Amino acid sequence: MQGRFKHFSPGQRLAAFFMLTHGLTWLFFLGAILAGGFESPVGTVLFSLSVFSLLLAGPVLAYLTFDKKELSVYLNRIVDFSRIGKAWLVIALVLPFLLVIGAALASYLWTGNRAELEVITSPGSPFLYGLFPLLFSVVAAPLFEEMAWRGYGLAQLQKRFSALASNLCFGFAWALWHVPLFFIPGTYQNELGAFSGAFWLFMLAAVAGSIIIGWIYNNNGSSTLTAILYHAMWNLAGAIFITTATGDAFYVVLAFLVSGLVVWWYGPQTLSKRKININGG
Repeated sequence: MQGRFKHFSPGQRLAAFFMLTHGLTWLFFLGAILAGGFESPVGTVLFSLSVFSLLLAGPVLAYLTFDKKELSVYLNRIVDFSRIGKAWLVIALVLPFLLVIGAALASYLWTGNRAELEVITSPGSPFLYGLFPLLFSVVAAPLFEEMAWRGYGLAQLQKRFSALASNLCFGFAWALWHVPLFFIPGTYQNELGAFSGAFWLFMLAAVAGSIIIGWIYNNNGSSTLTAILYHAMWNLAGAIFITTATGDAFYVVLAFLVSGLVVWWYGPQTLSKRKININGG
């Protein structure tokens, strides 16, 4: 079975990828919605099973469509710390927190309301969200999502388009993928409210965040591990810090400022000063 569909072109691989991410995963999400989400055991199980469709869109699809060398590179990019520069590791682990804290400071300077600083002075305990949702958000979601999103999908897209175009495309696709979560009781997105102001800020943050993750990913030998780490810290920062609506708006502004500076300084073609190997080797 290994490499059975290795003749697939990047376009065919992407078609199979999106069928799994926006097709099969959404079926599990729909089941979770109908079952009552985390408020019911069935809904919790169905939601948890959605990670298996991401396994299909990542490692399993890689197993079926890559030859042995490609598969080895794909797996190496997930686990190899040696690909990551020390400075880039710090960026991946710290930047998500700096964006949240910077947004709180900007919000305070804009409004003059000291309550905007609560995000810094009175961070909430992540365990207030419950142990299972916390572990899912900080461990399972980044791991399974990034093995698919950046590990498989982005690598294929960057074979055909520039890094900026590829990450913008994935940013929109990634944002769209999250939409059903706003209708699943018990999720962070459901608390924000579907099609609320917070909803649109979440969508925009996904697009800006995709460019930032792609920048770090490309500058570390197409390291999927950097994407996993950044995604995990992003989710952890969201669990620890309680932000205001104004703070959330400034977060999006700062994220787009960072992504804009990245595009300006590193260039839209690769988002990197180093030569990019589109095969990730």
